[in-house]
Amino acid sequence: MKKQNRLDTLVWINEQKEGQAREKVMLLSERHQGLENQRKALKEAYIRCEANGKKAVMWEVAQAAARRLVAQIESVEQELEKSAKILEEARTHHQKTYADLKAVLRLRDNRLLELKQAEDKKEQKVMDDLAVMMFARKAAS
Repeated sequence: MKKQNRLDTLVWINEQKEGQAREKVMLLSERHQGLENQRKALKEAYIRCEANGKKAVMWEVAQAAARRLVAQIESVEQELEKSAKILEEARTHHQKTYADLKAVLRLRDNRLLELKQAEDKKEQKVMDDLAVMMFARKAAS
């Protein structure tokens, strides 16, 4: 089992932050896509409404429906603009948290490498000392 290191906690915290940021981006992307689909459906409804509004009897009803659809389309487009801005901010935040996580992982890995090298150096010194003692023992006998 490997030794725990103070950086492991920092890595865990940064992994949690990065995961939350990634989930937020995914949720906002899904919401943005839903708004895109809603806008597309409203535009298709508007086109159908304009095509069906040719009869004189239903002209006023078709015009009122078309005005409502145009207002809804404008509303959805405003929401899309806001959603796009929020999504871009979330992506930027995720990129920053991801970069922070990678930096802490590199720092931890470098620290673990330093610790392993120090341990190997100690072990090599012990082996050298044992070899010197054995040589001295053979020379004495």
